[in-house]
Amino acid sequence: MDIFDYIKKIIKDRSEVLIFEFGMCDAYHSNLILNLIEEQNIKYNYYGFEPVRSLFKQVSENNKRQNFYCINKAIGDKDGLVKFYESGGQKIVDGNTTEHYYGSSSINKPKDVLKYWQEMTFEEKEIESIKFDTFIKENNLQNKIIDFVWADIQGAEVKLIKGGKNTFKNVRYFYTEYSLGNLYQGDAGLKGILKALPNFEIEFDYQGDVLLRNKDL
Repeated sequence: MDIFDYIKKIIKDRSEVLIFEFGMCDAYHSNLILNLIEEQNIKYNYYGFEPVRSLFKQVSENNKRQNFYCINKAIGDKDGLVKFYESGGQKIVDGNTTEHYYGSSSINKPKDVLKYWQEMTFEEKEIESIKFDTFIKENNLQNKIIDFVWADIQGAEVKLIKGGKNTFKNVRYFYTEYSLGNLYQGDAGLKGILKALPNFEIEFDYQGDVLLRNKDL
C-alpha cells in the first residue's frame, strides 16, 4: 500500500489530527499530506522542521496555511547549537544538470554517501537543534496524541528517538527513511531504529522507508 493510502487510513474517522514532519526539504511531501487532510475536512495542526535556512525560507514564504507551523531547527538528541552538514552540489550530464543535491543535509557526518554520490558536497555549519521532548513541553503538547510522524533526516533517526523518548509514547505511527548502508556516521539502520522503539512494530517496510505502528495505541 502506498504511504499516502496509509495516511488516509490513519486519519480516517479522526475529527482532528496532530502531525510532525522532520526534514521538510522543499515541502513537496508536506503539501501532499496537507492537501490529503484538507480534502477529508479534518482539523489539524502540522509542525514541520527544516534546518536549512534557504529551504525553510522558501517553505515558510510559500505556505500560509493557518495551522501549518514551520520551525527552522534540526531535530536531535541535544538542545542548542550542533554541527550540521549542509548538502549541495549537482550532477551534470552532457552539459545539463540532472540532479540537485540540496536534500541530503544531516546532523550526522557524511560517510559512504560521498562514495555513492560523488558530485554531492557538504558544508559544515553550526545550527540550532532541539529535542522532540523539549519542543513538546515548550508548546504544552505533552498530553496530546500525535497521529503521524514523518522523518527524513539522513541517518539521525535514533537521535530523534532518543530526544523524544517520552513523546514517542504518544505517537501512533512513525514513517521514516532508513539507510541500507553506512551513508552517515552513527547511522543505525532499521535494526537500530526498532531497538530504540521497542513498543513499535513494522506496519510496512518499503525497503529504505518504513512505517511503524505503536502497539500501545
